[in-house]
Amino acid sequence: MLNGTLSAVLGLGGIGLQPYLLAGIGSYRLDAGGTEGAQTNRGFHGGFGVGIGALGFGGFAEIRLVSISGDTGNTRYIPVTLGLRF
Repeated sequence: MLNGTLSAVLGLGGIGLQPYLLAGIGSYRLDAGGTEGAQTNRGFHGGFGVGIGALGFGGFAEIRLVSISGDTGNTRYIPVTLGLRF
């Protein structure tokens, strides 16, 4: 799967931990390796995250629900992302 997304992020404030909501749209290319070949479909996502950090360093954790529209129905998955910011 290869995807490109555009997200809007709404910070919910906080000291130490910074929670936020996010939502957006994307284009998702899926190649299942069968005879159908690759397909590119549109989708949307929404989720929740929390960041922590100080002095320019930190980390974050996010969980999203991704829904991709396809010819034979919708595909949904829930990725969990952990990362570092510096």
